[in-house]
Amino acid sequence: MLPKDVSAPGGLLASIRHPEARIVDEIQIRMPTKEESSRLGLPTGTPVAEHMRTGLGKDRKPLRVMLTIAPGDRHALVYELDT
Repeated sequence: MLPKDVSAPGGLLASIRHPEARIVDEIQIRMPTKEESSRLGLPTGTPVAEHMRTGLGKDRKPLRVMLTIAPGDRHALVYELDT
């Protein structure tokens, strides 16, 4: 797992014939583990936001999962949805 550009026109999964048909976001606010607190340099008592995004195929089977841990005192989640 090395940081590098892994982009592809239309999306990486679509480029290998596995386009995402649906995305499920799960967000929870919780207290960090000791390791998370240390790595993020959090003051005592600062919560984190855990965001898990699962990309599903047309058959609703998971294709990818992305997990992000962010300091709760420095981030805002903004969603814009078409109706």
